[in-house]
Amino acid sequence: MNKYYQQGLVELAAGHLEQAAAAFTDGVKHYPRDIYAYNKLAFVFRELGQYQKAVRILRAAMKVKPNDLFTRYILGNTYLDEGHYREALAEFQEALRIEPKDSYTLNSLALTYKLMRDYDRAVETLKKAIGLDAKDAYSHNSLAQVLVELGRHDEALSVLRRAMDASPDNALVHSSLGQLYLQLGDQDRARDRFEYLIRQHPSSKLGHQGMGQLELAQGHHQQALNHFQRAVNLDPQDGSLVGFVGQSYRELGDLEAAERQYEHALRLDPRSATTLAALGEVYERQGLVLKAWNSYQEAIQADPDSSYLHYLLGRLYINQKLYAKAEAELRLAAALDPADVYSQNSLGFLKLLAGDFKQAQTIFRTVLAVQPEDEYALLHLAKSLLGDQRPQEARMFLNRVIEMGSKAQFFQQASELAGAL
Repeated sequence: MNKYYQQGLVELAAGHLEQAAAAFTDGVKHYPRDIYAYNKLAFVFRELGQYQKAVRILRAAMKVKPNDLFTRYILGNTYLDEGHYREALAEFQEALRIEPKDSYTLNSLALTYKLMRDYDRAVETLKKAIGLDAKDAYSHNSLAQVLVELGRHDEALSVLRRAMDASPDNALVHSSLGQLYLQLGDQDRARDRFEYLIRQHPSSKLGHQGMGQLELAQGHHQQALNHFQRAVNLDPQDGSLVGFVGQSYRELGDLEAAERQYEHALRLDPRSATTLAALGEVYERQGLVLKAWNSYQEAIQADPDSSYLHYLLGRLYINQKLYAKAEAELRLAAALDPADVYSQNSLGFLKLLAGDFKQAQTIFRTVLAVQPEDEYALLHLAKSLLGDQRPQEARMFLNRVIEMGSKAQFFQQASELAGAL
């Protein structure tokens, strides 16, 4: 028996990752044919964020046992962690050649397709997994997440309800259902799911995470902070939860605390584009322009196809009066997501600033075709019409902003401009 492997399991169970790595390393050294020692060592290196070491160990493991399903599975997920999607895809496909009915590999393959934005193949793969096991709540849940990405909310609800029928007490399914209700604006049903989780699964972070997000949506920032801190206590290694704590502090106006939390979140998950972007916004609000720029650039490196990240960088350039660079980023953002009204509005603002009133009007009308009640677009369309010497049309849009009156700064500007006509 490989005593080093057994010692590694004890250390791993206790959360002692460095000691576990040392034990499994000895296990590989003294028992070079023990495939389990290789796989566990690679797993620990992944947990430590030492991806290249994990890849080297797994490549060595494949020389020992070329057709080991778990080795291929871990290697695929290691590539996935690094953002090397095509390499991950190849490993998962090879794993499925070894065992075509492995649901874990099918789910990881589907996640890879999702991250590559190949949603049709992700759906097809997950339906195959569900076909192999109709009671597999995890595959149902993964399918629902992809359907949400596609905006097919009714189908996602149907899938999650089937998952609940198959596994009535599954915490992940209840959490996903609550998150979907929250996204759809059904806050009462969302609260019901999250309270159920807190009550029935008190050791799970999911209930407090969901309640924190619900409280944020309702503007209850201190209550949100309390829930997120409880969730972190249940899973201190989850960088996204620490990020939510940072978001709560940011909403409360404590930017220094927010900065500390985001920096801690990045130590746990250095590649999180969401956290990098949020930290950049905190730096920007503190006037730390270079730090904000660096954070946005790192976020874009982690997720180059995110329209929102290019919008944030474009907005930073506008604030620094670097208008040519701003326009380049905003056009890229708009190309990545034509429905992104933030980028379109900012492009319209740049045209208005440059005195290109007709182009500004075209852009703001495009926004209003998608979101007719967008007060920013209404106000700035009116400004561009005034610049184009068309006061009667401008008055019509100013009156709409005044009638809506939901945002004080827009209401005040519209009232002043209308009063001057």
